[in-house]
Amino acid sequence: MKHLQFTLTPEQTNQILETLSHQPYQQVYELIAHIQQSARAQYQKSREVREGQEETLAEQNGMPAEGGMSS
Repeated sequence: MKHLQFTLTPEQTNQILETLSHQPYQQVYELIAHIQQSARAQYQKSREVREGQEETLAEQNGMPAEGGMSS
């Protein structure tokens, strides 16, 4: 199966999901689930990258990474 990629804002994605929610469940539930799963994976990856960048920046500034010091 060929895949297409789209770049949408969260607002646009929510608008699509809202529109789909007005359709019969059996026709759209798999599509809605796929959109939600894809968005979740992208947010998680973005979060991991951001956290990694924050740790690198903290190390470059001579600061311990979060959780690196115990009291």
